[in-house]
Amino acid sequence: MQKRNIVLIGFMGTGKTTTGKIMSKMLGYPFIDIDEVIEKRYSLTINEIFRLKGEEYFREIESKTVNEVSKSKGTIIACGGGIVKKVINIHNLKMNGIVICLKADAEVIYKRLNINNEIRPLNEIRPLASDKSKEEILKLITEREELYNRADMFVDTSNESPFYIAKKIIVSLNLMKMD
Repeated sequence: MQKRNIVLIGFMGTGKTTTGKIMSKMLGYPFIDIDEVIEKRYSLTINEIFRLKGEEYFREIESKTVNEVSKSKGTIIACGGGIVKKVINIHNLKMNGIVICLKADAEVIYKRLNINNEIRPLNEIRPLASDKSKEEILKLITEREELYNRADMFVDTSNESPFYIAKKIIVSLNLMKMD
């Protein structure tokens, strides 16, 4: 039987990429980050695509990329936070995979985004979060909450390390007999 993909969705700063990379090493599955694929394919950062072409254009190429990537098997896929804005993306990702939503408290997300901001300016990596207050971050999370609820499984990353979260997901999936 073919292995299904493990798809990580959730708001920015919930640990999708970090957790996905750890899971990839633990399971020996390939890892794909949708945003990284887009950046390589278009030779532009996500921020540059937003700035030069707009969010609508970005969402179109994001959906095309999801459609391609979702056809893989036995792959860990980390998605951008807005992947849920188009229903077709979740539909495509569920065809060969189980969709896991990583969640975290707004306060935790805000702190994580600000830590990242000190390393690399936030507007370079997260165009929809640059210069946002805690209240604005909470509003974005609330706006997307119903969309994230299309996931098959939910994991709170607020108070746990990415390693622990990866292990927790793997144990849960083994109980679900994914293969």
